[in-house]
Amino acid sequence: MGMLAGLIVTTLIESLALGPRPMTCAFPAAEPPEATIHVALRARPSLKDLPGLYRVELRVDDDDRLNGSAQPIASTDTPDILVRGSRGTSVHYAIGIDAEGRAALNIVWPETARRPERRITRTGRCRNHERYIRDWTG
Repeated sequence: MGMLAGLIVTTLIESLALGPRPMTCAFPAAEPPEATIHVALRARPSLKDLPGLYRVELRVDDDDRLNGSAQPIASTDTPDILVRGSRGTSVHYAIGIDAEGRAALNIVWPETARRPERRITRTGRCRNHERYIRDWTG
C-alpha cells in the first residue's frame, strides 16, 4: 500500500473513532475553587507532516477543539514531547509530556488593549500516552 493510500485509510479510521484512543491529560488546580483542566490529544495525520513535527488535535475541557503540533523535545535524554496549539492570537497552549505520562501545561492569554497578559501553569498526568510518545519521538 502506498504512503498516500495508507494515510487516507488511517485518516478515515481515526475520523470514525475506530482508531487509537486519544491521549488524555488531567491538570488539577492548586486552589480548590478552580477546576481541573482536561486535555485530549489525537493524531491528525497529514501530508503536510514533516519528520519530527506532527499535526494533532487538542480538545480542552470537551469544549475547545484546536489544531496543534507535536514534536520531540531534543534537549532531553528521554523520549519527551512538546505539544502546542492556539486559538488564533487569543490563547496559546503548550504541554510537555514525558515517557511516564507526567505533564506540564502552560496556557497564555496575550496582553491586549483591554487586559494584561494572563498565564496558568499546572502539572498533571496523561493516560494512553505510550503509543503517541513512541510515534512522535521515533
